[in-house]
Amino acid sequence: MRVLIDTDVVLDLMLKRPAFYADAFALWQAGDQGRYERYIAAMTPINAYYIARKFLGAAEARQVIGQLLAITKVCAIDHAILTIAHGYPIADFEDAVQISAARSAGIDVIVTRNQRDYTGSSIPALPPSELLAQFKK
Repeated sequence: MRVLIDTDVVLDLMLKRPAFYADAFALWQAGDQGRYERYIAAMTPINAYYIARKFLGAAEARQVIGQLLAITKVCAIDHAILTIAHGYPIADFEDAVQISAARSAGIDVIVTRNQRDYTGSSIPALPPSELLAQFKK
């Protein structure tokens, strides 16, 4: 199964956000165990770095991004992906771009804490806890 991890979940892991870290960490471990193929959109490291550097400092944020890139596949974003995303009836353009990139990469599910942002997506969007529950079945 190919899974795109939304930026919010990546940040939950990077910043060890108390309310969300346990699920993000368990999800990451499941990927490390080969239970799914882990993907992020090409914009995720950029956005995650921008936010994480404010909390971790630039050097540590850059190191964590390097670790992320070493263990995660990246869905490309190019002119075609952006053009397709622009045509989606989704309010948040960033989410539309992630959906378009995910479709192009053959992603099966998007993991996010903001499911409502993916209403109308042809790819199911699940919170980390729901995907983890599926792995337990």
